[in-house]
Amino acid sequence: MGETRAGVYARQSKGGKKSIADQLTLGRAAVEEHGWALAWARQDGVGASAKTRKVREAWPEVLAAIAAGDVDVLVLWESSRGDRRLTYWSALLDTCREVGVLVHVISDDHTYDVRNPRDWETLASEGIKSEAESHRISARTRRGLDLSAKAGRPTVGYAAYGLSRLYDEHTGELVGQRYNDDSPVAKDIITRIAKAEPLTAIRRDLHARGILSPKGGEWWSQHRLAALARNPVYIGKRRHNGMLLPGTWGELVDIAVWRAAQRVLDDPGRRTHGPDTRPGKQKHLLTGYALCDGCQGRIGARAESYRCRDKGCVTVKRADVDKLIEDLVRARLKKPDVYRALRKRGEASDAEVARLRNEAARLQQELDEWRLSAVRKVTTKESLAVAEAELQPQIDAANAAADRAGLPPELHPFVAPGADVDARWAEASVTARRTVMRVLGLRVALLPSGNNGHLPAHARVDAKWPGEYGSS
Repeated sequence: MGETRAGVYARQSKGGKKSIADQLTLGRAAVEEHGWALAWARQDGVGASAKTRKVREAWPEVLAAIAAGDVDVLVLWESSRGDRRLTYWSALLDTCREVGVLVHVISDDHTYDVRNPRDWETLASEGIKSEAESHRISARTRRGLDLSAKAGRPTVGYAAYGLSRLYDEHTGELVGQRYNDDSPVAKDIITRIAKAEPLTAIRRDLHARGILSPKGGEWWSQHRLAALARNPVYIGKRRHNGMLLPGTWGELVDIAVWRAAQRVLDDPGRRTHGPDTRPGKQKHLLTGYALCDGCQGRIGARAESYRCRDKGCVTVKRADVDKLIEDLVRARLKKPDVYRALRKRGEASDAEVARLRNEAARLQQELDEWRLSAVRKVTTKESLAVAEAELQPQIDAANAAADRAGLPPELHPFVAPGADVDARWAEASVTARRTVMRVLGLRVALLPSGNNGHLPAHARVDAKWPGEYGSS
């Protein structure tokens, strides 16, 4: 009969007393002590919990070697170092029983022969205990996370940019976080995104100011800027089980501004790659917005003119076109019916808008009940007057707040008609003006001049509102 071949398997366990190196050392010592021949020693740095999603690369190789009869003894520090999932552990025992492989558990100082019913029962019971313990650990972890979230403590891991972690000086436990000297940069980034400023422009400005990225690199990526703006930590909240729960560190950014940034990032019309990417802060009203009617390419700017980027089909004086388009938009903004389009932006998905609308509806229902009561002569007219004086301003305030909450900040001046539209337009940035045009659905195409190079601007511009180009 040949010598007994042994395979040693080691696995790291969170909170375990024996490291992988210790397990391998003890495993080799056990092989030598029993006079076995070491066939292989394999290890995994991934847990065997029933809840783990990480892959243990060595464990499948161990199972395959056992099934192939390449070893006579499997050496483990303890039975839980095999597999905490009962079905997998039971399958291992069945395979060992079928091919006659022994299981030596170092912590038990015992070699089990699973062909023996008593040994099989012992290891099977250990498997049940291991899975039960795995579930207990998982439950304790979940309870700990739930309690931490309800207490407003931050999530584990690295602190978000602009925040520093606070630890208990005695236990070292994470107890909170606070804003640090980098927080104004985070606030500035979110505010600028909320105003629809291109990410490339923000990147360039941060680089010019010598502000390093969170990883210490010189350049911020567009992805990192967007990820920062997505993080609810800056409105004093943390994500837990799909919900936003309040934290203890307070708001850095007003929630309306943060929601506006989310709408800008979620805008399906926003391009972050390709020829239509806005390279920097917008200087001209129609660059990248208008199309060339000849080749359907985008319009760019050169010197004092707008020009077709791709083929040069169109060249037209920029000032004349801008004046024509701005006159057209201002006239549109003076019509009360267009404000529904402005208010629709983001309203369907904005929880804050829904909350304010619901509050306005609740107050309106309360006021309607007062009026009905007065009609039925249950309530006096004097009492109704008091109720109206109290409730109507609250209804108006809630509706006004909802109108504004569903819009990026640059659209706030345009949520209601008024005689001062021209003044409001003059004060708006180019980015804000383009956003208004986009929300209103204005399509602009510039026409080639053909053989006549002296056509006026109105003959070179094709501007259409929704309904005029077949969409509502």
